[in-house]
Amino acid sequence: MSASVTGCTVINPKPFLQSLMLKNVRVTTKCHQEYVGRLISSDSYMNVELHNVIGYQQGRKFCDMIEAAVRCNNIVYIHEIDREVYEQEMRQREAELIKACEEK
Repeated sequence: MSASVTGCTVINPKPFLQSLMLKNVRVTTKCHQEYVGRLISSDSYMNVELHNVIGYQQGRKFCDMIEAAVRCNNIVYIHEIDREVYEQEMRQREAELIKACEEK
């Protein structure tokens, strides 16, 4: 069930998370970190657990993890992604950041 609020579509989060189960997702947190991995579980509070996770902060890869749990109150945004395309974009973005730093 969804509703429209000032031009935005509001989606019930529990069925939405269930639809993402076992798919590659990107989770953006309040502290502007992004975690990319396969969604393997979520609970009634909407905490999520990811498998085969890569963490990014400000466009730079900062960690590889087998599993990671993200607490519900830290999640700003979650959506399905094409992991290969996303990782390629992040590598390109990181290379641009490094080049910009070297030019300074």
